Amino acid sequence: MDEPKSVIPEVGNLIRSYELTSPTMGIADLLNLQDSLSVSLYRLAEEAAEAKKGHNWSYFNRKVEINRSMQSMIMNQQMTVSKADIMAKAENKDKMKAEVQAEATAYKLDLLLKQGNRILSAIQQRISFRKQEFDMNRFKDEQDAP
Repeated sequence: MDEPKSVIPEVGNLIRSYELTSPTMGIADLLNLQDSLSVSLYRLAEEAAEAKKGHNWSYFNRKVEINRSMQSMIMNQQMTVSKADIMAKAENKDKMKAEVQAEATAYKLDLLLKQGNRILSAIQQRISFRKQEFDMNRFKDEQDAP
């Protein structure tokens, strides 16, 4: 089964677009960007949740395999518990690598989501500022009109 396409590049492109064009964007463009980024961040949150679920599964799987190996070594090879623990961990280091990788992926997605939400907040502040500027200019124009 193919893995779903990550939304990370899409979020990155939207953030780069904001970074490069925000000084010249109008309110409508900022609102459109805000909508697009909000939807992309929602999909990123779904991806982060799946990654956390994968990390939890990797953790559980590693613990089960280590315990299974330990029990086998104690029962079949008459090893002490401490020696069986060390040997079982060494025997299952691939499970540990999988868990660490899953944790790193979940952590990365969580950080990207938090940063994306901060940028979303910055977009909202810029929209509010632009609206204030627009209202002030409109009020000034009304005052200057004969």
